[in-house]
Amino acid sequence: MARNTARSSSGIFVTDNDLSPILQVVTWLLLSITSLLLCFRLLTRFVLKANRKFGIEEVFIVSAFILGVGQSATILAPQSRIFAKDRSIITANELVAGLQAQYAGDLLFVFSACFAKLSVCASFLALSVDETHRAVTYGIACIVLMWSLSSVFGLGFQCGTHGTWHQGEHKCINQLAFIQYVCAGNLATDTLLIILPAWIVLPLNMPLTQRAAIMLFFSARIIVVVAVIVQLVFLPSVFTLGSPSQVLPYFLATQIAQSGSIATACITYFWPFMRSLRSGLFWQTNTTFKTQRTLATLSSVGNAAKTDERKDSDATCVNQISITVGCSVTSERLEGEDKIEAAEKGKR
Repeated sequence: MARNTARSSSGIFVTDNDLSPILQVVTWLLLSITSLLLCFRLLTRFVLKANRKFGIEEVFIVSAFILGVGQSATILAPQSRIFAKDRSIITANELVAGLQAQYAGDLLFVFSACFAKLSVCASFLALSVDETHRAVTYGIACIVLMWSLSSVFGLGFQCGTHGTWHQGEHKCINQLAFIQYVCAGNLATDTLLIILPAWIVLPLNMPLTQRAAIMLFFSARIIVVVAVIVQLVFLPSVFTLGSPSQVLPYFLATQIAQSGSIATACITYFWPFMRSLRSGLFWQTNTTFKTQRTLATLSSVGNAAKTDERKDSDATCVNQISITVGCSVTSERLEGEDKIEAAEKGKR
């Protein structure tokens, strides 16, 4: 029985053989949420550092958002309505147009995910001045770049110099296996981006509740991990020409993974989270904050410095009091000697 849900009077219905309107509505919703979160991030950065230009992490995240919008456009285009349609009602021309849109969308997805991950890595480099933390962060960034370049190269030349819509005429690689590799690499790099902040934040000299709050913001990336796992589970249905209800979860998970990668990179810039990092190290670099100490010891060092300042201040006050008392005693002694000399002169 066909579903009776309809969208306006344009004749686009959600039926058992066509679930594409659901995919388009979800894509619009995710795109709107991602846009709002990016605006919050940029405004937060502007408010906190009004006299500072946007850093490289902002360049990365804005690039990721622009590419993500392009990827969403390939889903919202009329040609992409074949993604959640039954193959029996798709014409040959519609299939070619849909495969072309999917080809562009897959490339934009990888580029967007790459820049979003690099933005997170750039933020971690500003968060910690410890050389070990920075070396590991650079290592993860290199892994992200290698995964992205290999994925783009493989997706771009799946069928050699021909498009995937010509795969019946030309020999192509095992597309299912390669897209599984792309998803697995996406899953692995996102997992590393969850583990890295835990390694940096857990040793910090601050209350457990505060550390847990910081970790909660960074752990939001687990949404992307879950979405990629769903991709891997439902990916075979796309290549075995499954029913629309079997194929739709894969494309929905793709949109959630793409939008979530950008959104979770923006969540950590929310005002409550920024206030929790009271040391201000989130905005420091090697040029503005020169120290060889690890982030975990900076809090205790700061407390010790404050104690030393208080001791110096107390010592200064004591010295000032001692000088004042000494001056008073000396003055009284001199006055007494003057009186004695005057009395002796009077007797003479």
